[in-house]
Amino acid sequence: MSGLSSTLSSTWAVQAKAGEPVAVVSVRNLQSIIYAGLDAWGRPHKGQPILISAAISFAQPFDAAAANDCLGADTVHYGSLSKAILEGIREWTIPVQGDYKPTAAEVLDDIWYHLTGKQTEASGGVLAGRIKEHRAPFLSAETKEGIRSLSVTITLPKASLLGSGVSLTATSVFGEPAPLSAVALLLDSLRVPTLVGVNSNERLAKQIVAVSITIEKLGWTSKDFYTELETLVVQTLEESEFETLEALGTHIADTIAVIYSCDSKTEPRGGQPWGRFWDIHVRMEKPTAVPLADCPIVEVRRMSNNS
Repeated sequence: MSGLSSTLSSTWAVQAKAGEPVAVVSVRNLQSIIYAGLDAWGRPHKGQPILISAAISFAQPFDAAAANDCLGADTVHYGSLSKAILEGIREWTIPVQGDYKPTAAEVLDDIWYHLTGKQTEASGGVLAGRIKEHRAPFLSAETKEGIRSLSVTITLPKASLLGSGVSLTATSVFGEPAPLSAVALLLDSLRVPTLVGVNSNERLAKQIVAVSITIEKLGWTSKDFYTELETLVVQTLEESEFETLEALGTHIADTIAVIYSCDSKTEPRGGQPWGRFWDIHVRMEKPTAVPLADCPIVEVRRMSNNS
């Protein structure tokens, strides 16, 4: 199965390999409505807003485009990029019939396919069986030779009950002997009343803690699980009696890893449980803890066994 997360790198590693960009064309928060993924209550087939961002980093400056003041092979037109992205999600902008439950990863994969002509590392080969019309990708072979990296993010801003939304990001570096890719899931800013703190007053009542969970090296899965992940994290926060964010964050990361490595209800890939290959990043903010600052922040990373 091509999408095993053991073949993926972290987003940080891919960005580090790509290096500092010298020229970038990007589109941020292109909007539409899709009938894919789960809504905040875990229901499929519900129309929900989607925001799509894409960034193309080039290996060389826009010398020809700048000198001639016209578009050429050393750049791409952001309007055409936007149209290609919207074409990639066209299938999901109408209600899905039957029992089929398209995932958010499939939406991301379709966009990537329309841009590059290839699937993401998280596809698991599922896209190939659905594609009936093979068309030329937006990025031609000539253009791709000058591209250093590509990143595409889809955000479902209404797919979380207590957070700011759910995002999936695919990133790849081009021009390397071996492909280097990353796929990450972000559950953004879950705001949950939590008992945590070392001061005596903090032991008397719960305070809001905003927790963001990033799952790196996310390989293919035939179902969305971000709503059940949110339930798990919220339950862990509600049961907290920790004094430090360091201990709480480590406990959250370990709980996620154990549940998705051992729970029989989760879906193994290639005989391996999900969590075994993941890098799990927990970011915690306490808005009321420091009066003269927006918030203190503590971050915890639990690296996968194959990191």
